Amino acid sequence: MRPNNLSSYLTKLGSIITALADLINTFTLASYASIYFDTYAFLNSSLRKITQKRSAFPTDKSIYKILYLALTNASKKRTMPIRN
Repeated sequence: MRPNNLSSYLTKLGSIITALADLINTFTLASYASIYFDTYAFLNSSLRKITQKRSAFPTDKSIYKILYLALTNASKKRTMPIRN
């Protein structure tokens, strides 16, 4: 790089970093917490529904299988597009 291009590059990079910092500061910890807590509560409720329906599991593998299937179904529900 030539010196004049390097200085313009660093100036542009500085403005991009400043813009990203401003963007990050707009999202508060509360918004992140609400997003993650909602996801955690959704998964927890879907797993509790499955485990409460069946009170006895014959083997440990059956528990893992049921929880795996419940998680895959929950992730499908969670990533569905919003209906109009």
